Amino acid sequence: MADPVAASIDVATQQMIQRSHELGIETAFDRAVTMKPCNIGAQGICCKNCSMGPCRLPLPKGGIEGEDTRKGICGATPNTIAARNFIRMIADGWGGSMLATDLQDVLFGTPYPVVSEANLGVMKEDMVNIVIHGHEPVLSEMIVAVVQTQEMQNYVTSKGAKGIQLSGQ
Repeated sequence: MADPVAASIDVATQQMIQRSHELGIETAFDRAVTMKPCNIGAQGICCKNCSMGPCRLPLPKGGIEGEDTRKGICGATPNTIAARNFIRMIADGWGGSMLATDLQDVLFGTPYPVVSEANLGVMKEDMVNIVIHGHEPVLSEMIVAVVQTQEMQNYVTSKGAKGIQLSGQ
C-alpha cells in the first residue's frame, strides 16, 4: 500500500489515500508502489505482433559494437520492430494522440511543469463536476465551449444539477 505522505504533498489527497486504505480500495498510488517496470522494454525492444512471439531483444550488457545482429523469430531487426510498433500505435489511436500532442506543442508551445497545489475541494455536490487539464489545449477549449451552451445547461438542470463546475489547469 502507498504511504499517503510519500505519495502526495496535498493533504486532501493524503486523506483520500488513507480513507481508501480503510475501505480496502486499491488506488493508482498503491499499484504504482508494487508495479515493476518491464526490464526488456527498459533495456531494449519488444515485439508481440504475431503468434511466433513475443520476441524480446534486450541490449547486450556490454552494449553493441559494430552491426546490431539481434533479430526476432521472424527476422525483424530492432529498427523494424520499432517502426512496426510506431505504425501500430498510430493506427490504434494512441500514437495518433501522441502525434496530435506534438503538433499542439508546435502550435501552442511545449508544456512545462509549474509548481501548484490542487485538491478535490473545487468540486461541488450540486453541480456536474468536470476536471480538465491543458495538456490537450484543443480538447480543453472544446469542453469549455460545449459547457457554455444553453443546450448543455438545460440538460444538466433537467437531470437535477444546478449547473456545470469546470476545474483544472
